[in-house]
Amino acid sequence: FPHYKGCGHADAKCLGADIVMKFELRKRKEDTKSSEGLSEYSPVLCLHEHSCSISEVKVKMRGDSLSWLLNILSSLFKGLLKDYVVATVLESIENSSGTLLETLNNVLRPHWPIIMKMAKLKIDDLKVMSSSAIVDKSKICKDIELVFKESVPLGLQLLLNDKVDANTVKIVKF
Repeated sequence: FPHYKGCGHADAKCLGADIVMKFELRKRKEDTKSSEGLSEYSPVLCLHEHSCSISEVKVKMRGDSLSWLLNILSSLFKGLLKDYVVATVLESIENSSGTLLETLNNVLRPHWPIIMKMAKLKIDDLKVMSSSAIVDKSKICKDIELVFKESVPLGLQLLLNDKVDANTVKIVKF
């Protein structure tokens, strides 16, 4: 595979970018039971829809002898570059929505009674939350694979022989 090693700077701009996140109020069955033995429900925000659109992505490289060629290539593939950025943003929203919604719901939990009263809503008016409404953040893979193609000093101290987990490399000092 052809490759080139050089140095320089790249400036990227996204023009006409819109990110839309629509939330929906639903109810979630709580683990606790009321004094009458009935299951309790509590309001919960769920991500209903999300979208991302970008009109144009501009990448400008400078500081290298082949910057002109890289700039031509980036302008030729700007459609693919734009699609890649949009797909990455959408994937990031999907993967991070669990953390966002968990934080929002924890902050709003004590305020739901007043919010429901002001909105003139009752818990029975809300749809039951589906299992896919909030992304389980524990299922998101947080492992990162690093591949070093060249031998360079990184300024890292690595632990290679951990007795607890012998199959991993841990960063001791950065």
